[in-house]
Amino acid sequence: MDAFRRVGLVLACLALLLCLGAAAPRPAQKPEDLAGSWKLNEDLSQGPGAPGGGEHGRFGGGRPPGGGPRGGGGRSGPPMGGMGRGDGEGFRRPLPPGQIAAMAGGAKSLQIEAEGPQLTFIYGGDNRLLLFTDGRKVRKEQEGAEEIVQRTRWRDEHLEIETSSGGARITELWVLTNDRKRIFATVEMEMRRGRKMSFRRVWDRVEEGEQREASPT
Repeated sequence: MDAFRRVGLVLACLALLLCLGAAAPRPAQKPEDLAGSWKLNEDLSQGPGAPGGGEHGRFGGGRPPGGGPRGGGGRSGPPMGGMGRGDGEGFRRPLPPGQIAAMAGGAKSLQIEAEGPQLTFIYGGDNRLLLFTDGRKVRKEQEGAEEIVQRTRWRDEHLEIETSSGGARITELWVLTNDRKRIFATVEMEMRRGRKMSFRRVWDRVEEGEQREASPT
């Protein structure tokens, strides 16, 4: 009988340990957790330039991601600066290509490197976007246009990127899933004359084994 009781006690302890392990809080996320190779999840992404984005890439009309009323009296507004031509992102204004991190210049793959407060986004070959998570402002001159000001913060375990130029303001919110395998990047754009739009890019982590399989032999 004692043997059976001991076995039962051991099993009960093991079950308790498993439950405690499952309930243990995950380590807090850090900017370094964004580092690695990522591929665009075209099925979950919504908005300008995304497959099935449709009217999400236009001002005034169309239904934004998540639904909502049509604007502009039910008519679509003009495309945003000549969407879908010339830059891969579907944007010509208010920013040059590559200044919205979530868009990655229209590329379907993205490499993120982290070193201290510095995050480097590499896409489309060797195009790079450099950001700093300590909240400093980065100013970039544009020929024949107003300067771009970017400010990036790591707050409440997610990345916030604010980009402004002239009367336009773009806010990006990057949220990493608990397993660190997927990024949801939401972009809110406020343009001149109060025009607004939003869209989403979803990025899936490329594991090391997948990278090897994708590499040419």
